[in-house]
Amino acid sequence: MSLENFLKPVLGEIPNIAERDEVEVLRDLPAETAFFALKEADNDMLLWFFENADVEQVQAVLDLECWNGDNFQAERFLNIFHFICKCTPEKLHEYMKDLDPEIIVRTLIEYTDVFNFDPQEPPEVEEHRLLLSPDSLYAIIFKSEN
Repeated sequence: MSLENFLKPVLGEIPNIAERDEVEVLRDLPAETAFFALKEADNDMLLWFFENADVEQVQAVLDLECWNGDNFQAERFLNIFHFICKCTPEKLHEYMKDLDPEIIVRTLIEYTDVFNFDPQEPPEVEEHRLLLSPDSLYAIIFKSEN
C-alpha cells in the first residue's frame, strides 16, 4: 500500500513525496483530505491508513464521519472500528486510550445494556453475549448476536 494509491482517487495529481516518508506525509494531510480518500479506499488501503495515521487525525475523521449535527451515528463508527481492531495491538491500544471516550461510550450504549451484576441472580442470557466489568459490579449484555 502507498500514500500515492490512497490519495490518487481524491487528488488526481499527487504531490512529490519522494524526499519525505509516506507516513510523515500522511500525518500532515488535512483531516478532510483523509476523510474523502477513505471514502474511495479499498479494505487494504483502509487498514494501511488506520495503521499509520495518528490519533488526532483519526479523531477528526471520526468527527466528520460519525456525527450528523448533534446526532451520533454509531453504525458509522462500527465500520471504522472494524478496521481499527485489525491494527497491531499497540496501535489499537493507542486508539482506545486516546480517542474521544464519548464516541466509544455512545457506541456501547447503542449496542449493549448495562446492569448492576448480582452473582446470586445472574442475568438470563447466553454466555457469549455477557461481559462482566473488571470489578464484577456490572453486567454488559450485547443486544444482538452481531
